[in-house]
Amino acid sequence: MTQPRLWLLILPLCAALPPASGQNALLSYVAAPAGTQLSCKATDSAGNLFLVYSTAENAITDLYNVSVVKLDAGFRSTATTSVAVPFAPVTAAADPNGNLWLAGANTLMRLASDSSPALFVSIDGTTGNEYSSTSAVAMAIDASGNVYVTGTTGQSDFALTPGAFQAFPVFGPEPPLIDALGFVCRFSSNGARLSAALIWGVQTACQSCGYAVTTAPAAIALDASGNVTIAGSTNAADYPVTPHAPQTGCQCSSGAASGFITRLNPDFSALVWSTFLGGSATVSGIAVEPDDGVVVAGVTYEADFPTTSSAIEPVSPAPKLSSQGFVTRLNASGTAWVFSTYLSGSDETSIYGVQTDSTGDIWVAGSAPSSSFPVPAGTLQLGSDMVLELVPDGSHAQAAEYLPEGTAGGGLVMNADGSPTVIGLQFSFAAGGARPQTSASTLRLQAGLAQGISVLGVADSAAYQTAGTVAPGEFLSLYGMGLGPAEGTGAVLDSHGRFGSELGGVSVLFDGRPAPLLWVSANQINVLVPYEIANSAQTTLQVTTSAGPSQTLALTVVPAQPNIFVVVNADGTVNGPGHPAVAGSILTAYASGDGMLTQGLPDGSLAGNPAPASAAAVSMSLPDGCPPGQALQVLYAGGSPGLVANALQVDFQWQPPASIGFPTVLCSAMPYVQLGVGNGFSSLYPIY
Repeated sequence: MTQPRLWLLILPLCAALPPASGQNALLSYVAAPAGTQLSCKATDSAGNLFLVYSTAENAITDLYNVSVVKLDAGFRSTATTSVAVPFAPVTAAADPNGNLWLAGANTLMRLASDSSPALFVSIDGTTGNEYSSTSAVAMAIDASGNVYVTGTTGQSDFALTPGAFQAFPVFGPEPPLIDALGFVCRFSSNGARLSAALIWGVQTACQSCGYAVTTAPAAIALDASGNVTIAGSTNAADYPVTPHAPQTGCQCSSGAASGFITRLNPDFSALVWSTFLGGSATVSGIAVEPDDGVVVAGVTYEADFPTTSSAIEPVSPAPKLSSQGFVTRLNASGTAWVFSTYLSGSDETSIYGVQTDSTGDIWVAGSAPSSSFPVPAGTLQLGSDMVLELVPDGSHAQAAEYLPEGTAGGGLVMNADGSPTVIGLQFSFAAGGARPQTSASTLRLQAGLAQGISVLGVADSAAYQTAGTVAPGEFLSLYGMGLGPAEGTGAVLDSHGRFGSELGGVSVLFDGRPAPLLWVSANQINVLVPYEIANSAQTTLQVTTSAGPSQTLALTVVPAQPNIFVVVNADGTVNGPGHPAVAGSILTAYASGDGMLTQGLPDGSLAGNPAPASAAAVSMSLPDGCPPGQALQVLYAGGSPGLVANALQVDFQWQPPASIGFPTVLCSAMPYVQLGVGNGFSSLYPIY
């Protein structure tokens, strides 16, 4: 077995910023019910947050098992409701009485706050089939409890109300090919259909274009006058727009989709205004400003997206055809952009959601890995997920934070006090590279973003995203603000030859038990999870510093969740593009998260010789290789003498796909390996 001295496993350095002062942010991880994914979320006027999880469709019953977790303003779970329904929820909203409404394919339903029976409401016609159906995508509720739903339909008997702005088009003998039309409906608080209209363009002048016409709403919002604003995309050049709109022409040549923003009057009988928005625009969210103007955010792939010169980023630095974020604010009369801007760096950008606060500031959540993203100087840098606060005129960012990966993928909601809550999504890995969801995170930031002693994310030190789960003995990294000294401090061995549990005035407690520390700084702590948590279903983490404690954070305990730090070639070089592996050679992986050991040692101990081994079976495989799941021979799996006992060393024989006789044309261009420990599996690690 090889024994390189990889002290970077236990003393990773990071840039340190001075700790902030003020109130703490609040982080929580909410375990996902087994076999489910977070499908939507909602908030109510009391500050409760609803997280809606759904399974895949049951092939026998054709039902979806839906679980709703209700969290109070302190992110404490106050209720969990489970119900089997005939649709997968994709949008949710809470009404003034605290009832939760869900919508998806063909159906709207109400889950009552008083546990009375659920109310199911049909939103489709009767002609649906696998090629023609109705699907809700977004929902809003007014102060009277009326429910507004938008989405797409292809059903010719979709129920419309008399005087609706648009009904179904009437065609001649050669109708154009229509994939979907947009719709909007309003239901009373007891589910009665009050009004319904269609929104569409049908390319009547292009009956043989060779592509299907689609109008696809994506977001909906209500203003103080009861008008309904819908944003989405369409590839119909004759989609209805008003004469003084800022963009009257569709950038939808050859079937490409253009964005749109459309405002209808309260009874859906007429347009208030309507405009196209750029080309190749995908809308992620919509919000109404205090003056009844509207803000839309999303991504575009176009270099000529309409922007205003005084906006924060009028020209995108991203390469053509890459994903670029955008934020556009339209005035209340629908006649001019207040501002329109890219929100992108030089790399791919994702936008997960947008909200506005009472001052008109615009909050955006997304993922922006580029260092050239337009954020203020001194912005906290913890990962590539981001939350950003734009001033109302879009000229600059009031505040911003880069958060650990996995923190913002579920979008954001605004709290009554004007602060944002960012929703994250955490995934584990299964054999073969599948990624079941394990939890959702909720991170409430102060109105000025993170302050005080705040843990903003927790992750395995060898992983690339946050997790709400933890294994005994795992290398764990905590990311946040005010976690330790401005100048980072690395660990030293104590008089017993172990890593101690106090460093730079900082301690990390698991259920009140101090854990060995490897590195502490203002923004990152690296800690070894005590093995004593193994018999618990959950553990509570807290950071204490000379300035005070952090909030407590509950984490779910799992037997193992391995992740690979590094793979070393037989010649001692780190495997990479400049140092590829030789077929048949012995490679060594160093990993975290293998759980309990065969030999009990005090926390923070170094591995001796012989070193302890993992209590569970260890495997290495080519999960998406040739053939998938091809096992690689493991020659040694256990501790690495001289390193901390928590580090797992795995020596395995490298057999690239071509060397085992599988046709290389069917293989991944980059082979990946996956480490397994018991029923826990790592993310995929590339081998060069």
